[in-house]
Amino acid sequence: MDDARTERLGELTRALVADHPEMDVHTDVRDAETAPEGSVMVLVPKPEDADWLNLRRPLFARRALKVVLFCDRETTVALAQRAVDFFDWVSQHHECPPGPVPHAVSGLRGAARAEAPGVLWRAAGELADTGRMWGAFSAAFPGETLRWVSAEDPHGYEKLVDDIRAAGSAWIACHADGSAELRRLRWALAEARRRSRVIALAPPVACPGWWALHDHLMPLADARRALADARATRPGCLAALTNLEPEAVEIVRALSVLGLTHRDLVTLLADASDPGAALAERAFSAGLLDLDQVAQGHAPAPALRALSQTPDVRKRRSELLESVRKAIVKGADVSAEAVGLWASPSTAPPRVRIAQARADTATLGFLIESQLRRRQSATGWAQLAGKALDLGETGAAGVWALRSAYKSELPDRALVDISARLKAQTSAEGFILDERLADYSGHQRYVPLALVAFFSLFAIYMALSDGMELGERIMFFAFGAVGLCGALYYIVQRRLLTRALQERSNEAATAVTRSLQAAIDLGVRGEPALAMPALREARTAILSELGGKHPLYRTALTHLVMNAVDAGELGAALYFLEEALRLEDRTAGVAQPSFAALIAELAGVLTRHGSPAEAEALLRKLLGLEGASSQEERATSSPASALSSLTDRASRERVQIFLARPGPPPEVAPEIKSRALRHLAEALSAQGRYDEAESTLEKAVEHATQALPASHPERWRSLAILGQVLSLQRRDEAAEKALQQAAHLAQAAFGERHVEAARALRELARLKARRRDPDASSLARKALAAYAESTCAADEQEAAQKELIPICEQGGEQGEVSTPPSANTAAL
Repeated sequence: MDDARTERLGELTRALVADHPEMDVHTDVRDAETAPEGSVMVLVPKPEDADWLNLRRPLFARRALKVVLFCDRETTVALAQRAVDFFDWVSQHHECPPGPVPHAVSGLRGAARAEAPGVLWRAAGELADTGRMWGAFSAAFPGETLRWVSAEDPHGYEKLVDDIRAAGSAWIACHADGSAELRRLRWALAEARRRSRVIALAPPVACPGWWALHDHLMPLADARRALADARATRPGCLAALTNLEPEAVEIVRALSVLGLTHRDLVTLLADASDPGAALAERAFSAGLLDLDQVAQGHAPAPALRALSQTPDVRKRRSELLESVRKAIVKGADVSAEAVGLWASPSTAPPRVRIAQARADTATLGFLIESQLRRRQSATGWAQLAGKALDLGETGAAGVWALRSAYKSELPDRALVDISARLKAQTSAEGFILDERLADYSGHQRYVPLALVAFFSLFAIYMALSDGMELGERIMFFAFGAVGLCGALYYIVQRRLLTRALQERSNEAATAVTRSLQAAIDLGVRGEPALAMPALREARTAILSELGGKHPLYRTALTHLVMNAVDAGELGAALYFLEEALRLEDRTAGVAQPSFAALIAELAGVLTRHGSPAEAEALLRKLLGLEGASSQEERATSSPASALSSLTDRASRERVQIFLARPGPPPEVAPEIKSRALRHLAEALSAQGRYDEAESTLEKAVEHATQALPASHPERWRSLAILGQVLSLQRRDEAAEKALQQAAHLAQAAFGERHVEAARALRELARLKARRRDPDASSLARKALAAYAESTCAADEQEAAQKELIPICEQGGEQGEVSTPPSANTAAL
């Protein structure tokens, strides 16, 4: 049996023992010397046994042994190379097919039957663990769907809840690398009212109430040794029949110590669909298992599969949960494990005073989980948010705090402190919450309060007037007093909330504006790698001091998108682009200049993502240019095809409105028009339409020369790309002229060591090297020197060195350069 897999050894043994009940499984080849003559044996050799087997091969013939060699690929190769004579005696060759671990499949099915709140798959988080879990799941539930969610990002809690709800009846799987991720997952499951059908791949961490499963196999040699020590007959056969499940091997060892015979054990295991569960039932009848341990989930996995659904265990579990519930309601000390067991079922637990909870981290997490299964008031959400912050869960805290703020007419004053704590950790929810509280305090509804106060005073007046019975006077007076006190309390609370918000005013807006302008200047100087972190800091400061509705915030996002595209950070570009489009959706129309800038950068991202035709459709609409072919018209008439990179629905709808909107194009600033023309040329070139790209770049160069200052990077970026397009058409002289002009402009503006100059020199050196020009070597050295002192990304510097160093070494004598041009655009 070649390419043997240990998880299939049990099936092989089960098939053989039916006809040969005296067979055994051996890991030591020297057991052949003492095996009964004519016996059947499964031998699991190692590569180092090859020499011994080759020398002792007559032993097998002399003793008439019938041997099945269960070999992995390495052992088979060793036998074929070093035990040639022995290997020639092999009469049949079979390849062992792959398959899942049997006890893992049985465990998943058992958890589904028991409606366990979740399955904790013991894994190290490696890719192989995920693949084995997939295999076991596919074998356990053919045709079922498994959807993956992520609990890794603390700030992605709301998305985690949405993903769980969207999964519907499908199974859910999640990698949880530690207790924090597992706690986050349990919270999201509770909030989504998820009952079961959940698998978490996690290291050994505490997760009360969930079934702990694994696909670990006990080494055959260790299993044989453990059963032999218990005086089991033919221990290798028994170990293989347990499918090498560690817990099942331990039960066989215990039953052997009690005196259960080999024949009884083989009879029990050979016909069992789940050998571990069959052993657990026999162990329970022998008094080896405690049902209380099964009810608490502490029993071995075979016992859970065999006994968890029995009436006695169900009754004990219900009694245990009821005792824990009473202890929690009374405020008594309860262990974290008991609270977790109580919090995990799908039934809604009673309300707990979470604000007064003084528990350890684990217990507090389970208490929060239990309350998430209940409907929460505004105060309840605020209390949960505060406790989540105590545990360091800023994402969940922010979501719950916002729910509290939007659920009540008068937000809880605790939200002021929560907002400050969230903002201190630069959580976006903290800034949004701050805006919500500021909006609330700035729009006080005094008209309803005035009406309440008026009617309250009127009721008191009626109570003091004559002509009324004593009971009526008391009733009117009580009504008026309660109403007046309620109105006064409402006003006082508003005043306190406003004062608390005003106490947290920070730096002046002028300082924020200066930092933003300094960051923008870095981008204008052609330093996107330096501009990105500065713009991120400016964005955070604007959000903190001025709020997300301020125009400066939209400006910061727009320049973040532009510099991310220039720096090649396409993931960051899409992230900030979607946020900016959402703001445009609320604060500006599709005809606004800022919206035009976002459309131009979206087109640049689409080209780099391999969708140049869709990018062209956007840019022609933006610039008011007519389509050039029926293919482009089809792309324009199907705007949804241009939006596959956008994941936010509001952003997609806004771009669709832009594409479908009739009338003249929006107003476009000179810098944005230059960038749009350059992006259009990149899209055309990516489609192989070099003539159109060349004419578009000539327009871009002309527009940049007339409309932009001499130090603006767009003046030479379009020239550099024009040189590349001409080079692709083998128009080397024109290409060289354009690249020399681009390099000269960049050096004149920012010096010879600027990254823009380095890129132009790099392309010029490549062009001259292809033409075998002796000046290629000196240009390559200049480009390398410029790259060494520039601020471009490390991967770009590395790529430049790989291209330019051979040109320097060969002195311009090398032949054709086969790599494609490498300017600052991935489209070319």
